[in-house]
Amino acid sequence: MGGVLYQMRMLCTGRSSMRKVSWAGGTSRPAVPRRSSRNATMWLRLWRRRFALRGVSEPKNSAQLLLAHCLGADTIYGVPEKTLNRSLSGDQQRLFDEMCRKRLQGLPVQYILGEWTFRDIKLRMKPPVLIPRPETEELVGLVLDSLKHVEVGSYQPDPQGVPASGPSLLDAGCGSGAICLSLLHSLPTARAVAVDKSEDAVSLTRLNATSLNLLGRCNVLHMDLTAGLAQRELAALGPFDIVVSNPPYVLSSHLPLLQPEVRWFEDRGALDGGKDGMDVLRVVLTLASEVLKDHGLRFCILRKISQDEEPHGK
Repeated sequence: MGGVLYQMRMLCTGRSSMRKVSWAGGTSRPAVPRRSSRNATMWLRLWRRRFALRGVSEPKNSAQLLLAHCLGADTIYGVPEKTLNRSLSGDQQRLFDEMCRKRLQGLPVQYILGEWTFRDIKLRMKPPVLIPRPETEELVGLVLDSLKHVEVGSYQPDPQGVPASGPSLLDAGCGSGAICLSLLHSLPTARAVAVDKSEDAVSLTRLNATSLNLLGRCNVLHMDLTAGLAQRELAALGPFDIVVSNPPYVLSSHLPLLQPEVRWFEDRGALDGGKDGMDVLRVVLTLASEVLKDHGLRFCILRKISQDEEPHGK
């Protein structure tokens, strides 16, 4: 029993802060330092270990991001070392504890923080709107790189100095607005139409567009792309130079295998790609052929299917 208690105290305090005291039974256990004596680094280690014991994904990164937020930085590397060696204030300690307890319940860090940096913009984050992944950033980079080599619409500046009107974009399934807003931020003369079937997503994209001063160049619409009238309505708003999309691509049979925090908190409709993961992608590709200009570009994230997996399920 004494050994078990000793290990538990080590977890909560760390070796450098422990001292042994006598207690009933003739064995000893480490004394817990007063809460006020714990500096920021000690709190970080404590919660990182708790996360690891409870099976929280990315325990170290989770604890670092939450603590950095409490200390007014985006990442732990933006916090001065002298700040990490100081005790947290009462408000900082309460905020950090509150956020860490939410993380223990499985809530993703992005939802806890309420914001997330995507490339060079900061987006508000709210459940259940899908959290942008690294591959989504790669998709935006691919679009921007392609525009450097391919003349789209009047994106290239006129030799006489006439301002370019910029490409027109359609973001099919905008979610938080990460793709279209990042592109608009990088292409100051571009304009976009962003659509999503989720009212939560549409509301969040509008909120992000407003906070980034991009709403004037982004028309956000609540629309189900699989509905019969969607293609006709979007064709009337086009044609577009670029159609970009990060559609749902998880096989329906694989949804139970996703991390619990994804299954519990993120929009299932933004994840479920149907029996073969291609249901929405087929719709987007068909739509693109109808609303794109003759030399327009289409960009989608495709799911790679492993060799031992049935492409169409059974």
